[in-house]
Amino acid sequence: MSTGTFRSIAATGVLLMALAGCGHNDTPSAVTAQQQVVEYNADYPAYSDLPALFNKADLVIEATVNQGTKTQYLRSSTPPANDPQLNPNAGADKGQDATATPMVVTVFQADAHKVYKGDVKVGSTVAIKQLGGTLDGQTFREAGAKPLREGGRYILFLSVYPDVPASLLNPDQAQYPLDSAGKPARISDTAPTFTISDLEHLAQRGGLRPGHQF
Repeated sequence: MSTGTFRSIAATGVLLMALAGCGHNDTPSAVTAQQQVVEYNADYPAYSDLPALFNKADLVIEATVNQGTKTQYLRSSTPPANDPQLNPNAGADKGQDATATPMVVTVFQADAHKVYKGDVKVGSTVAIKQLGGTLDGQTFREAGAKPLREGGRYILFLSVYPDVPASLLNPDQAQYPLDSAGKPARISDTAPTFTISDLEHLAQRGGLRPGHQF
């Protein structure tokens, strides 16, 4: 597995200056109406192949994203430690105040049809968060990320947390829409290519060494 460098998740453009003066409890509604978009920029680990993705994930499922997405501020009852998906300054040598930029996420509900790895039962619903969304009249988005689609059927590689929704391991490499024939499609040229048979083989073996050739 090749690993990208973590940096702080930061808002860009003129809006960052407006938000930097906000206190911990301030909300985006304090920003002027002319400044409507906050863009998050974040780095994630990169995964060289399917075994690397599979081994790192806590949960690997085939699921359909159902109706009822919700946009909210990300709140955790426990410290997020050094997890870049929970902590805006995780791994950053220098960084802005994590409270300066509100962390807004959209939470999707996904119905699990198959479970290849993890402690989830078929038929259960998994909450999955992604950075961005529209909240309090303001738009937040993650640069380069593709939001999950309601009604879409996917293979998903997820990290699971005790008190917040699960997250994709990587926005580009951890979501694979399924076509009408049930074949997983990449949304990025950097994403590993695999078949459902490859995934089933990994599930039966309990994971393989990264770099393994099918």
